[in-house]
Amino acid sequence: MLGTRRIWKSAAGTDDAAAHQIRKMSGYVSIVLQAAQYHTSGNWWQRRFGGSDRITLKSEVIHQHGNNPVTAATIQDTSRIRVGHPFHLPIGRNIAVKLPADADGLELRAEIAAIQSDGLQAALDMLNSDEFRKPLQLAPAALGEIVTVTRLVKKLFSGDAATKRLEATYSGILSQGPDANGGAPATGAAAPNSAGAGNALCSGWLILISASDDNDRLDQIEDTKLTVEGDQLRYDGKSVPYTYVIYRISLDPHRGVNSQATWCHRYREALSKLDKLYIAGTKRKGQIKGEALNLWGQGNALLETDPEYLASERDKIKKDYLSQILKRYQDRLEELSGPAFGGNTRIGSLLPPGMAASVNFADLRLVDVTGEAEQYRKALQQEGLEMGL
Repeated sequence: MLGTRRIWKSAAGTDDAAAHQIRKMSGYVSIVLQAAQYHTSGNWWQRRFGGSDRITLKSEVIHQHGNNPVTAATIQDTSRIRVGHPFHLPIGRNIAVKLPADADGLELRAEIAAIQSDGLQAALDMLNSDEFRKPLQLAPAALGEIVTVTRLVKKLFSGDAATKRLEATYSGILSQGPDANGGAPATGAAAPNSAGAGNALCSGWLILISASDDNDRLDQIEDTKLTVEGDQLRYDGKSVPYTYVIYRISLDPHRGVNSQATWCHRYREALSKLDKLYIAGTKRKGQIKGEALNLWGQGNALLETDPEYLASERDKIKKDYLSQILKRYQDRLEELSGPAFGGNTRIGSLLPPGMAASVNFADLRLVDVTGEAEQYRKALQQEGLEMGL
């Protein structure tokens, strides 16, 4: 692997890496490939007579989850550039979108290569389009496309038709507790997993600078003098002339409700079912309530298999829709025949026989579940996320 310096910088607030460490199960991780830059003085012929390189920027994100890693490899850019001058690529593109922080870690790989083979150009031009730049997501429908594109990209780069100018890997670890070494990506040249002291994944900027024929003094770079301004990397206020890649890593506490998901449709069906109370006879009211709650139970089962959600948010979504269903039932019943049940009623007593055993909050009072649902909705509103109403 070519020598690479890995540097972490805070994107907001304190520069204390421990304050930005992403803990396991703490939320959802998104990664933006903010920018890249390529610089080489060229070979002897290019330096003497002038010339250009055809370069390709490839990115990979690997979601490390036990023995089932998921990889998304994409071509981010392919261009012909003049050697001897820095060529800046203001990418600003998502490469991972709201991955649940339930994995063991996230590995980032970047490669900038000078392409030597004319035969690769048509395939590279095809892959260098938004249609094939799929950020890593865990939804089954998206994963099929991601796996296909990843295989194509890896096949193109499996030979020796490219001269690598930057090849860097950073493996960010997700742990339950604080990183023993302070959390920051460790800094160092050519260290396999280094970017400061530890290997914990942290929100903020991750900067990978290549040691090439133009820059063989990476150890002399002072981290404190490096800043990210927009999509530019600066050192002591001046543009950095070397080959580098910049990532922006962020953490969101919630994903929000996916209104297109099958489980969400089930919950909405449950709510719609209660509108039949207006035309139902007295004997049918209990049956309609049971049918609505059975649809809610079906939604729960589907939600449990959705890999895009953390267990903690799944519970919040279940409580939110249950509180909506019970409130609508109570509202409809009060309009027709008076109050149905009080806030101190246990959830288990309101569910169909046999369902309470499969609900982990059956012992909670209705007022408590309703309160948690309201807090969840307020959090989603503050974060500008979908509430699935």
